[in-house]
Amino acid sequence: MPNESLLRQKAVEGYEKYLAGHHGFLARGLYKLQEYGAQSNYQDHLPSFLGIKFPRWIDRMVQNTNELVNIVDVGYGIGIFLLQASEKTEWKDKTHFIGYGSSLHASRPYMGQPATIDRLHAAGIQLVEGNVIDIDVQLSGIDLLVATNVLEHVKYPTWYVIQKMYRTLESGGLGFVDNCKMAGESEDVKRYLKQSGYSFEVNIPHQTISFQKTHPVLELWI
Repeated sequence: MPNESLLRQKAVEGYEKYLAGHHGFLARGLYKLQEYGAQSNYQDHLPSFLGIKFPRWIDRMVQNTNELVNIVDVGYGIGIFLLQASEKTEWKDKTHFIGYGSSLHASRPYMGQPATIDRLHAAGIQLVEGNVIDIDVQLSGIDLLVATNVLEHVKYPTWYVIQKMYRTLESGGLGFVDNCKMAGESEDVKRYLKQSGYSFEVNIPHQTISFQKTHPVLELWI
């Protein structure tokens, strides 16, 4: 990747600037919650994979293993998705939920509702502080990754962030990402991924990417 150190510096500075400022965001979850001003949910925004939305993939995972299914929400905001998902009866005691990013929003009241940070801890949800460009250093063994309204804020090439997310997954693990900043090379990348045997679904007009880990690493030539 050209000028990697410069790109990384910009990404780190951008993340620190974001945390230092006050930014509006939408609190979305597994379901709609009017008290948080949520008019939509993760399922409305995240892509499907092989025609199946991510909650159904979680259903399949918990049904097909006796081990905990590790699910990470990248840029989890106030953690509404994590709280709702951790309370879902069919997934209880079969899943381990992780919030990756900053606990800043969860530590503040939102839309007249109290801060959620204590509820997240009480629910046993693991919160990991970190910039998305370091996710492959901080996390591993992930079975399913979701990231909504994240990448448009990251000052780092989209495909290299996806590469890092890919690295966190277990073999066969799945990733669902929206609001991807698609650069001009994305058609070439899409073609390369297909020719190289990777399992990716890239929707350039809708700026979404879903994928399954089929290779040890995602090799990129851009």
